[in-house]
Amino acid sequence: MYTLYHGTGACSLAIQAALELIDAEYEVKLLDLSRGEQRSEDYLAINPYGKVPALSSEELVLSEGLAIHLYLFDKFPESELLPKNLSQRAQAYRWLAFVYSNIHPHFSPELYGEDAESTRLNARTAIETLFNFISEQLGNKNFLAGEQLSAGDLYLAVQLQWAQ
Repeated sequence: MYTLYHGTGACSLAIQAALELIDAEYEVKLLDLSRGEQRSEDYLAINPYGKVPALSSEELVLSEGLAIHLYLFDKFPESELLPKNLSQRAQAYRWLAFVYSNIHPHFSPELYGEDAESTRLNARTAIETLFNFISEQLGNKNFLAGEQLSAGDLYLAVQLQWAQ
């Protein structure tokens, strides 16, 4: 059984969606990020970086959303989270990495320093540009990596929710 360490509204929602889709047995430990529970001694023993998500089981403790997704792909190869076709699978990896690397950082509160309003405006502009790029790439397709839902779509859904 897995334990997912999650924060309300955090990107770990995409991991939870993946766990649901692969029908994994798991429980959620919800951390109150606004109260700093991710920096508690107990949680820092799980993830010394003090961020969510983290996933634990008897087998391992793993942090970083992208690493958790990749682990789940390998652990549950029969799942529908990745296309079976190698070319489509490569596209699923591409989009998952794209969203993690290019979109997610713009939502990080750590980016908002002294000139927070200017930084937010720049982030909004960058996010709009990135979402427009994704829209152009999608064209008439329903999913990022081909004919089926993939982990990249799940993670993008979280980012779209944040953008609202």
